Amino acid sequence: MNHKLSLWMCKKIKKYIPMDEETQEIYIYGFELIFSFLICTSIILIIGLIIDQIISTITFLVVFILVRRSTGGFHANTYLKCQLFTIGFYLCVIGLSIHTTVNSYAFLISTLLGLCIIISIGPIENPNKPLSDNEKKKHRKISIILFASANTLGLILKTCYYIGNTIFYTNVLILILMLIPYFNTRIHHHTNSST
Repeated sequence: MNHKLSLWMCKKIKKYIPMDEETQEIYIYGFELIFSFLICTSIILIIGLIIDQIISTITFLVVFILVRRSTGGFHANTYLKCQLFTIGFYLCVIGLSIHTTVNSYAFLISTLLGLCIIISIGPIENPNKPLSDNEKKKHRKISIILFASANTLGLILKTCYYIGNTIFYTNVLILILMLIPYFNTRIHHHTNSST
């Protein structure tokens, strides 16, 4: 659906802006990303409204988008899978946020552990979008600042409308999404080198 809609948009634009095949592919890819993001975000916001957790939902989206943008991590191989995984992750974070209480020690431990993970393996590159050494350093610094700031804010707001819990579990999710491709690569490398 995203692809068809992106093609349609590209055809409309081509009436006003001449473009070659390569430029058209870039436009189509860009539209697919935009539509995928808008659909997934809209569904998550609607669920947040339905379950009366709009503040926690917006908190999840802001932290997930900002921190994950610099840390990188696991990516699904299709837009549909990406949307389904993100919605599933959101439901898990909100469920845990509502039904559990995160104490100050958990925030401290997750902050220290998270910073160690980010410093040692971050950022996790998307295979389709490699980063230069300077970009990696920049993303690592931004990741450290955003992750630590989010966890600090979560600790301060831990008794306020589940916001602290939501920030905590969102950051834990981001760390897990960093570790999945890291360990997949190491296992794949170990398997290939032992054969």
